[in-house]
Amino acid sequence: MILQSVKLSDLRLLPLNEGKVESAAIDQLAADITAHGLLQNLVVYADGSKFAVTAGGRPYRTLKQLEKA
Repeated sequence: MILQSVKLSDLRLLPLNEGKVESAAIDQLAADITAHGLLQNLVVYADGSKFAVTAGGRPYRTLKQLEKA
């Protein structure tokens, strides 16, 4: 396993990982990430010059929401 820091703008959500997530769950996770940081890594694979998120769709969506705020 290789750990690598990747810019949020270089990530995309894998279409198979686009399940429904309630906005309340996103809001709760956003508060937790703001308070403590992201505690669990996303699992991604290289997809050309970008990275596809295969595990961690809810944290990815939350990070995108925090980026907009």
